[in-house]
Amino acid sequence: MAANLSARKLQIDALSAEAADYAHCFLTVDCGAELCERGRTYPVGGLAGVYPGLKLGEILKRMRCTACGGALISARLLTARPGQKHARWVELVGPAVQGPRRD
Repeated sequence: MAANLSARKLQIDALSAEAADYAHCFLTVDCGAELCERGRTYPVGGLAGVYPGLKLGEILKRMRCTACGGALISARLLTARPGQKHARWVELVGPAVQGPRRD
């Protein structure tokens, strides 16, 4: 992920790219259910093997929680495993990227 791009541009680029383009990254996802494990992390390279040729955004739409079957309410793309030094991330799905409500 380029350091000089805006978060929104990084989000758009990542969601529209094939998952294999981000095979070195990790995806942390959450269904939001209270009884489920929070923040499950998957290697994007593994997801690209399960969903060959699909864009990252398409994979996120298909993903469901393995415990409750719920859809994702948040997803974050990381350049390294969570907790490692110098990991960069971009929010792909969730309240942080939806912007303010307009009623």
